[in-house]
Amino acid sequence: MLSEDWLLSDPRLLDLARRYVWWLLPQQSPTSTRGTDAKRTVEDAMRSDVSLEFLIDGTVLFESTGKWLHPLFELERFLKEQMIDAHEGEVHDKVVGRGSAFLIMRLNIRRIHAGMLSRLGKDLLDHAGIACTWDVLVDEIDCSTESILRKVTDPDEAYRILADRARKSAHSRQIHP
Repeated sequence: MLSEDWLLSDPRLLDLARRYVWWLLPQQSPTSTRGTDAKRTVEDAMRSDVSLEFLIDGTVLFESTGKWLHPLFELERFLKEQMIDAHEGEVHDKVVGRGSAFLIMRLNIRRIHAGMLSRLGKDLLDHAGIACTWDVLVDEIDCSTESILRKVTDPDEAYRILADRARKSAHSRQIHP
């Protein structure tokens, strides 16, 4: 395995790492934090377990290391608590499928970047006029949520389904730590 020093010595790789490496990293226990650092260093990004970031004007206001859709539900709570208009911000998420797209629409976020984006999610984002960029575009994410929401078109119905699944998931984690 190559050392981080090798990566940091090549300016092109350093730029690539600044932009993309954060979403490739493994996730650990769900936590979220709020910060004011406009930019994380490459070293921080390479050690980071961040799965989702919310930024306004390049400043990270929220980040989460949670899995599945939990970071977006955490972001929803954070935005309400802090009374932040998500319309002005953007989300960087490791994986965006149809479920994430429905939640992003609900939060009124207008710009996203996905490490991996499914066509099912992209179709929703495009239809809603949400600007999206991605590193990898796939037909479908191998996830039961993607299948469950395949035919759902109503954002309120999708939210009810997702919120119910999130509650059940959180409950089962408490019972079986």
